[in-house]
Amino acid sequence: MTEQTPTSTTAAPREPRRRRRIRPRTFFALLGPGLIAANAGNDAGGIATYASAGSQFVYRTLFVMLLVTVALVVVQEMSARLGVHTGEGLVSLIREQFNLRLGLFAVVCLMAAN
Repeated sequence: MTEQTPTSTTAAPREPRRRRRIRPRTFFALLGPGLIAANAGNDAGGIATYASAGSQFVYRTLFVMLLVTVALVVVQEMSARLGVHTGEGLVSLIREQFNLRLGLFAVVCLMAAN
């Protein structure tokens, strides 16, 4: 009597992956810092500026907002991946690759834009 061994061509059927349920508390704990950061610029002066620009330009600058939003998402994603992978901040990464002056220039630009 010969014994047959399973070959690589006969694969066992895979079970479907079960989707993990995220509890509401965990969801809001992850969402909280993002909501706070997103609303950081919505002060009284900002809202007045947004309303003034909206009444003056109406929908003429909407295409610019779409382009800027795409660029923002790309840059934010790249920055987050760099930070998670290296465990370092923007200035230390710029200083490591280039020099301290360029890192400080980036920080000054971020402060001026913010």
